[in-house]
Amino acid sequence: MFECYAWIGLGGNVGKVAEVFHSARQQIQRLTNHPLQCSPIYLSEPWGLADQSPFLNQVIALIPTLEPDQLFDELLKL
Repeated sequence: MFECYAWIGLGGNVGKVAEVFHSARQQIQRLTNHPLQCSPIYLSEPWGLADQSPFLNQVIALIPTLEPDQLFDELLKL
């Protein structure tokens, strides 16, 4: 059976971003029967409106148990 990954990008620079990422990973884990594959958390400088805090960014890969539209709906709820 072919397993297809879904890739999710996380990013933010307001509030306790690392804590929000941790919570998001826990909730996203519930959408799969497989371990999540997570990039390191990267720090990036803002662009456009440059007078703001740096961003934290992370990419998560998962093999979803839901159809794509259902997965999208569940991610929007997070």
